[in-house]
Amino acid sequence: MADTLHSTHGIVGNTYKTITSQKNRQKLHVDGYLYNLKKTAKSKHYLCCRLKFLHKYKGRAITVNEADGEVLIKSVPHHHASDVTEVEKYQACHQLKESARLSRNTPAVAVDDVVASISLETTVSLPSRRSMLQQVNRIRHKKMVTYSTVATTLSTVDTAKYSLKEGTFI
Repeated sequence: MADTLHSTHGIVGNTYKTITSQKNRQKLHVDGYLYNLKKTAKSKHYLCCRLKFLHKYKGRAITVNEADGEVLIKSVPHHHASDVTEVEKYQACHQLKESARLSRNTPAVAVDDVVASISLETTVSLPSRRSMLQQVNRIRHKKMVTYSTVATTLSTVDTAKYSLKEGTFI
């Protein structure tokens, strides 16, 4: 393959932050490249570049978890250019999910706030507006179902206690 080797792959000893993917998995962000966690052994995290299989190379990194982030121990050069818009897209999607959980704004306002906070290049790569609105509604519906399930469970327990005191069994 005629891919050129990109020398930017993080500086050993530096601390890098993780971002959360759409499926709530942690991804390491190193200078515009994203790594997925493959395994953890002792205190070390072994990660692979998310485009490893697409470009057919060993896109690996090894880190140690510290209080302020992941400290890079080892990293190999990439066979592709970095993609900062992809990182910003993951951050925007995570921000939308958090906004849906914590805020009582309408779904349209939540989506508009996220879209307004990112660059124009990243806006193009986001999911469709309809998809983001559905995601907000799903998160809020899931949250409401959890509360109603707890309330139903509590009322069932109270009914069972009352029935046992009266001598009847349901």
